[in-house]
Amino acid sequence: MRGTTLEGCPDIITPVYECKKSKIKTTACHVNRASEAGHVCERYLVFARTRWEEKLLHDVELEFIFDGGRMVEKLAFKELEEAGFTLVEQNRPFSWKEFNLTGHVDAKILIGDRNAGEPSMAYPIEVKGLNQFDYDKLDTIEDFIMSKKSWIKKYPAQLCLYMLMSNIEYGCFYIKRLPGFRPKQIWLHLDYTFAEDILKKLERINKHVKEDTIPEPIKDYD
Repeated sequence: MRGTTLEGCPDIITPVYECKKSKIKTTACHVNRASEAGHVCERYLVFARTRWEEKLLHDVELEFIFDGGRMVEKLAFKELEEAGFTLVEQNRPFSWKEFNLTGHVDAKILIGDRNAGEPSMAYPIEVKGLNQFDYDKLDTIEDFIMSKKSWIKKYPAQLCLYMLMSNIEYGCFYIKRLPGFRPKQIWLHLDYTFAEDILKKLERINKHVKEDTIPEPIKDYD
């Protein structure tokens, strides 16, 4: 439903939808992406690289949601900077050739009191805007992993990889509740067993792609 107009009044909504729709495109993918590495289905991850051109384009409604997510990120950065924190490496690209892995960290937040002689540590920080129901269910990293929603389950792997590539043992999710925009923090300590499992998965994906094989599908994931 796009609202109503009156006779003699211009339609300003249809051009907005058409503009959004024009931005939806298929992007070639020949590498593993940190944002997808936590996906529970390895078959999906192989196809994301070998059959990317067959992927259905998302609809315009989802494009509005993606744009909203980018606005939430800007709002989060503004809140943190106004609170006195320094953010660096915003949307910096990362690459880990050994695992054919790329990614873009939202930012790193500097923590440390220079006046007290404390060195500043740059912690990877990922901003997520979530609906009120998902937001209220997440208080620990385990809550992410146990979520029934595949896109939430994969968040810890994404942050974990940024921590590994940054050689630091802590990272933070800065989550905004929608509606209301109330934030909360959930810190992740680097679990090397969890990290190793992710890297082994990436090695399997690379092997399948190289050998042109397909892993078995899994069932019952959202």
